[in-house]
Amino acid sequence: MDSQAIYNEPTLVICEGSAESVIFELLLTAGKLIIPKDSLIEDPQTGRFYTRCRKDREIEERFFSVTYGSSCVNIVRIIDSPNERFHLSPLYQSKARVLTLTTRPEIEILAIIKEGAYRDWTHVNNMKPSEFCKEKLGLHKIKQYAFLHQYWNDADELCRVIELYRRNHHFQNHERCLAELLVTHSDSCTGQV
Repeated sequence: MDSQAIYNEPTLVICEGSAESVIFELLLTAGKLIIPKDSLIEDPQTGRFYTRCRKDREIEERFFSVTYGSSCVNIVRIIDSPNERFHLSPLYQSKARVLTLTTRPEIEILAIIKEGAYRDWTHVNNMKPSEFCKEKLGLHKIKQYAFLHQYWNDADELCRVIELYRRNHHFQNHERCLAELLVTHSDSCTGQV
């Protein structure tokens, strides 16, 4: 899934939680994604251009009972853990490409980067990013959708933070990240977080 051209095919986006949903919505609304809006598959239950449904069998039942006018559907999973199990049944494996984008250890690492506290977080033993955001940064509502909509309100700043994450994160075993969905990787964003 390395070419922008494939995103002209029907694409189902799976967002793990509220933060992933808010971030995807902002990037989509601001036109920052390489996925054209008209190729996104709408969740029939919510009317949104992504789903929060993450179970492979439920995805098959809910989304593969429809013909999208293409021989292949892209599934883009935006999640925290690269180890989360997702295997389509043999019937659907040839009809879908799955791309898993992670923000390990949690999506809240982006808020830590935005606040300029990445180095501080790396010196705290065994504290999840969401806990660090609450306890050290005072972002007590970091898991709440309404708060996140206000917090992530600048698409350019969000793109800068995602790019900083991509440049400074230590990826493992073919791990991929949100930066791959951005229209362009910012050349103006250099340095460490």
